[in-house]
Amino acid sequence: MHVARLQPGSESSTRSTPVLSCTADSKVHMAGAPEARGSEECRAAFGFLLEAWPDQQFDIQEIVAHDGGYVCRSILTGTLAKLWNLGSTVVEQRGQRVSFGILDVMTCREGLIVRKEVWLDGRAMTAALM
Repeated sequence: MHVARLQPGSESSTRSTPVLSCTADSKVHMAGAPEARGSEECRAAFGFLLEAWPDQQFDIQEIVAHDGGYVCRSILTGTLAKLWNLGSTVVEQRGQRVSFGILDVMTCREGLIVRKEVWLDGRAMTAALM
């Protein structure tokens, strides 16, 4: 098995990543909120993320790649622009920039991404916004 570990600031970690379409087995996980599953729910979740955090920036912390895919750990920094419903908690936009962790887990087959799971640290985000 080939494993590569990219550190922040390395040439490879600063390349832009391709736009990813959601597949039938895609998932988006946000603490406190229902899991989005499948292409339509995940497209809606990503659309909401783009609207909710219009000035979002990602700081890649680490990428670990192997033959079956890769994991990317990053920090999202942005300003919440919409109400954020986390199930039992609704967070209101207040205009401050906050940062929280994101973990992308990609499964690859024959050189293509066939599954993407996104884990957002909703608890850290909520704590920063409250």
